[in-house]
Amino acid sequence: MATIDELLSNTSSGPNNRVGTLESVFSGVASGLIAIPKGFFSLGATLIDLGAGTNKAAEVEAFFDDLTTFDEKAEATAAGKLVETLVNIGVPGGIAFKQGQRLAKSAVRAMQNNTYFKPSKELIETAAGVGKLNTRQTSLLAVGTTDAAGKTRQDILRQRLKRAKFLTGAAAGGVAEGVFVGDVEGIGTFGDLLGGPTEINREEDQRDPARQLINRVKFGTEGALFTGVLGGIGATIKKLATRSDDAFKNGSRLEQWFFDVIVTNLRAQGKTTKEFFDQSRIEIGKRSSDATRAKFISKEIEKIIDEIYPPFRGVMAQKFKLKKGATILQKRDEALKTINDILLSGEPKIINKPVLNEAGEELFKQAKKETPNLTKDDFIKQLDVGSRRQFSTIKQTADFGPIAESEKQRLFELLKNEPRLKDKANINAILAGLSRIRSKWGDMFTTLGATQSKENFSEFAKIYKDTVSSWLGQTYELFQNRNVMGLESWRPAEETIAKAVKEFQRVAKEKGKSLTKEDALYYVNNILKTAILKPRMAEKVGPSFKMPEDFFTKQSSNDKIKSYATVKGLKELEEAGFDRKIFEELLGKTQNPMQTILTATSRLALITRRNEFFSNLDNLSKVAVRDADLFPQNLEKWRAAGSNPALRPKKPGEPFVVDSEEQARRFFGKDGFTQIDIDPNKTLEAGSTNPLDGKYARISTAEALAETNKTNRTSGAMMRLYENFILYPKATSQMAKTIFSPVTHARNFISATAFAAANGIIPLRDPNAVKDAFKFAGANFKGTRQQQEFYEELLELGVVNSNVRLGDLSRLLEDVKFGETMTSDKGLRLLLKPLSRIKKFSEDLYTAEDDFWKIYTFSQEQKRLADALTKSGIKKGETFTDSAGRTVRFTDEFIKREAADIVKNNVPNYDYVGKGVKGLRKAPIGNFVSFPAEILRTGTNIVRRGLKEINETVVRADGTTAKPFEAIGYTRLFGMGATTVAVPYALTEAFKALYDVTSDELEALRRYVPDWSKNSTLIPIKGEDGKFKYIDFSHTNAYDTLTRPIQTVINAVSQGRTDQNGIMDDFLVGLMEATKELGLPFVSESIFTEAAVDVLPKGILGRGGVTSSGSRVFNPADTYGEKAEAIFKHIFQSQAPFSLQQFKRLGMGVINEVGVTQKGKFNEYGDAYELGDEALGLVGFRAVAVNPAKSLKFKINDYQSSVRDARSLFTAKSLRGGPIDPRDIVQNYINANRALFTVRSEFQKDIDGARTLGLSENKLFSEVSDRMSRVDFVTIDNDQFRPIAISDNVRLAFANNAANLGVTNPFLEAFPAILEVQQNLRNVSLSDGEFPFIENPLLPSTSPVSGPSTLNLPNIDQKTISQTSRNNLTDRSLFDKLFPFG
Repeated sequence: MATIDELLSNTSSGPNNRVGTLESVFSGVASGLIAIPKGFFSLGATLIDLGAGTNKAAEVEAFFDDLTTFDEKAEATAAGKLVETLVNIGVPGGIAFKQGQRLAKSAVRAMQNNTYFKPSKELIETAAGVGKLNTRQTSLLAVGTTDAAGKTRQDILRQRLKRAKFLTGAAAGGVAEGVFVGDVEGIGTFGDLLGGPTEINREEDQRDPARQLINRVKFGTEGALFTGVLGGIGATIKKLATRSDDAFKNGSRLEQWFFDVIVTNLRAQGKTTKEFFDQSRIEIGKRSSDATRAKFISKEIEKIIDEIYPPFRGVMAQKFKLKKGATILQKRDEALKTINDILLSGEPKIINKPVLNEAGEELFKQAKKETPNLTKDDFIKQLDVGSRRQFSTIKQTADFGPIAESEKQRLFELLKNEPRLKDKANINAILAGLSRIRSKWGDMFTTLGATQSKENFSEFAKIYKDTVSSWLGQTYELFQNRNVMGLESWRPAEETIAKAVKEFQRVAKEKGKSLTKEDALYYVNNILKTAILKPRMAEKVGPSFKMPEDFFTKQSSNDKIKSYATVKGLKELEEAGFDRKIFEELLGKTQNPMQTILTATSRLALITRRNEFFSNLDNLSKVAVRDADLFPQNLEKWRAAGSNPALRPKKPGEPFVVDSEEQARRFFGKDGFTQIDIDPNKTLEAGSTNPLDGKYARISTAEALAETNKTNRTSGAMMRLYENFILYPKATSQMAKTIFSPVTHARNFISATAFAAANGIIPLRDPNAVKDAFKFAGANFKGTRQQQEFYEELLELGVVNSNVRLGDLSRLLEDVKFGETMTSDKGLRLLLKPLSRIKKFSEDLYTAEDDFWKIYTFSQEQKRLADALTKSGIKKGETFTDSAGRTVRFTDEFIKREAADIVKNNVPNYDYVGKGVKGLRKAPIGNFVSFPAEILRTGTNIVRRGLKEINETVVRADGTTAKPFEAIGYTRLFGMGATTVAVPYALTEAFKALYDVTSDELEALRRYVPDWSKNSTLIPIKGEDGKFKYIDFSHTNAYDTLTRPIQTVINAVSQGRTDQNGIMDDFLVGLMEATKELGLPFVSESIFTEAAVDVLPKGILGRGGVTSSGSRVFNPADTYGEKAEAIFKHIFQSQAPFSLQQFKRLGMGVINEVGVTQKGKFNEYGDAYELGDEALGLVGFRAVAVNPAKSLKFKINDYQSSVRDARSLFTAKSLRGGPIDPRDIVQNYINANRALFTVRSEFQKDIDGARTLGLSENKLFSEVSDRMSRVDFVTIDNDQFRPIAISDNVRLAFANNAANLGVTNPFLEAFPAILEVQQNLRNVSLSDGEFPFIENPLLPSTSPVSGPSTLNLPNIDQKTISQTSRNNLTDRSLFDKLFPFG
């Protein structure tokens, strides 16, 4: 390791080693700017040289080269050279492109306004650049009327000259690039890679001014095309980003298809508008808050009950017939039933009750800070009469009433003498929880009632009073635990089924019908199969199922039960004479308060929040319709008053729904709407009516509204098979690698720091905010009531519980009740409950790690927003006008919602993932595909938000202006730059300096890391023994998705810098590789799919026992037993939880550190691990040792395989069995050698890299001597290219093939040419990095033929034709012989 003095003395040799990447990049900017005048003056000198025969161009270039050292520093690194090139091309090209477009735009406007000149028809056609204007269009240009399609003169000019504007910009950009680029041949063109007319000529006299001028024309031509493509892409992206939905829908068929297939699948809102999506997120946030309240309370009750009546002890005692244990379970059931009765007790009713108004809510929040457990009801009671009138209003409220004292006493008497009751205060805690959830239910029913019309409210109140308790209490095991892996996961006990069978037979007998035991069993099973529970609150609540109609009709002459069925419920069953309790037991009716709380709250929240959402849409629509009606009047008033344009009335938004067909046609067009008919069967009603039914909406809006009512889904047999064998293991493997992986938990928490930092917030800087974030993020575990209520508020705001990776996983697991639903046996489910709790705890912990940083960011955003407004002179309570013209009041609520909006848009959030990306979770490809998608979305939003804050101008109440958020914007952009670029760069450079690692060593290191790390941010470490390690920072860097493509391009440029083709061909290769890197997370095999494909046979979509990296899972010669064992181990590793491999390495590191024994110190490959390196791996910073000797073995295997592939380009293509021309044989030989040159050139870099990484000569020779020929190694090591040798077997194959065809052996004619090609290739240097141009000796000469200038067709000698056999010639070969000069 280098000492501080050594680092300061900067004694490393060579100019390139003294230049860091950052210095090289800044030098690249300067050098690129200097190259602009260099290119201009060099072009002028080239023109002088062309006319006068001088060499002025070389003198000009030498002058600029000696002017500064910026160019040398820029070329010291690939990043610097790339920046230099982009600046040199981009600055003049970009300026010229804009100026060209501006010029064309000015011409268009002048023509539209008749201020240019009166154009003739021919001149207009020429200016338009395409097509001909018909007579009608020409007259329109002069007259200004409209044609049959409604297009005016301006429309036609705008449409036809748009392309001229674009072409003008592209042409101007190309000319500028050809003129101002300093070193055309040094930069190169894409043609250097792809071939074609723009390929730069470097072979002739370097001082030839004609060649230099032609190269500039080629560069400028390609530049015009490239500038046009970039400009077109940029304009298209901008157009798509700003294009309204209506513009897409009313556009061409292609635009409509693009909107339906691409746009709607890439955005979270789908086909709906952003306003609709925002309202739906409010609904979902409230539902999440409701569910969380239920979860907190049920978890607290369950914990107390489990302490008093341990389920494990009770089940085990019952299994072994211990009386005491059975008593435990009986008492547990009795206690749960009692608590459930108390929960649903009382007399629900609608009462007039004071509730806080907006001002009262603000006052209550202030009071709650001093008294955290204060409730709104208690707060209102504390107000005096005057204050109560000021801060509250009377409202009709759904009320459950307080829990009766007799019920409380009943619970005390039941539990007070239990020996495991640690604290009698726990009984009060249970009662307090029940009161809280009853209060929550009351609030939701109140909200639901508020959405009803006056006509419907009385009916709602009656149904609420009569049926609410039974509706809330309808919880059944059958509906809680159904459809796991396509099977019924819950089934009643056999004795329960037997009772139901006897009950069917009893009722049938009473009705004079005969019913066999088998038929009765069929009807029982049919009930279990067809039973559904509709969440409708009406007179008849409870499950419904299919039953034979004969049980519900009067006796008939037929004495047998008919098999046809009708849908019935428990009440009809009871009325028909059945014992209701038997069928409640059959369906698994529970009296478990935890299940009642969770199920009832979920059901009620679904209906309440849905109706609230619909009601909000209706109210907003009414406002939009009113504003649309008033807009013309307001606009006329504005025009008459001559007011400031900034005060111009804003165009009203489109309503979501309207009341009539006439309004629908007005707002949505003639055919763009439909009538809303949501939930026609009224399955989602709780004594309420849908406020939107019968209204009209856009078709896309109506479809989205219908989607909100889909509460479940059913799968066909094939889909269930796919889910069970593909999605289920995919989900469990992802679960094993995330929530069940301690290492992933650590990485999840550490990597999430980047989300705060990228927004310009220093992680952990504010201790109080850290403390609060830790406290509130942990509310899922053991939080106070205050913590839980704040967490519920954050859920409503959409700030928390939106972990992206967990969102993908949760959707995959939503049909898999892990642990507790894999069996129908109640006792076993109680035993397996700890497994479910482990999963839930792991999920909650994973969520808390993510929530911590979201809450921290949320609090910091609130603080700096409030501080910014205060510093700008706006006091709390005052209003200001934002840049959108909205009047905003500076309140805590405004700050809270603005901060929440920042967190939702700037920090990854599963709710905002596009529909199409979410759908990929159901495919066998991709692992947590939503995360990289969110990184792209939020990374863009951070930059957009920062720019908006910098430019945001607000108007204070006194009319003065201010930019309150400017500093926040700059801080945010700086944070984004530092997090994505500066931190990774600084870490790499710091470790390079600390461990004295050169750039060459880092490049060599990159050649010896796994493929998945080649384009990562590598942190190098060099030990005192000269051995290297690296930390793949990309594994922990959350924003690697953004930076990896850039690193990929830089790597490609760096690898191609040794050739003479310039930089642009390498840049194009890098762009293609970067595109692949960007798309890889979305299309790569999932964890389980990859493991399965590894072991499947090659003929069945598999790799036949070989991994994607080339490692063997098993040997084809292994026995079936050995193969099965290897396959099992391989699959198990994909499903293994708890970071087993990491802890296995950690264990070996401990043994290595202690050094007591050799046993267990090494893995099966002989690798040892260091404790410190593996310990750092637990937090995502594992230092991986590089073993060039071992890696070289794999590289030799890859080299030999690639050599065979290169040879096959000659043998396989030339020896297919059919006729072949000798020239094609030679051309195949040249192509094969071109491929072989690349293979050997790359292997030479591998050899040099191994030496750079410290591999000794002896060890190097030892590794290669057993695996490749000595000649191969020596020639490559001596920088010599050895062309393909033609073996005797190949010659014999040509002879046999010709004999079979009965033709002359074409190889005899090709062989002399091949020898000539071989001779030309023997002196080629591998380090040149470029295969030389080799002309096929058998191809006709391309030199010009002297002769008359007039066109004379050649005379074809018939003798030539007769002597030319077509048996072994292709058409092209025949034409070449007949027309040797083209």
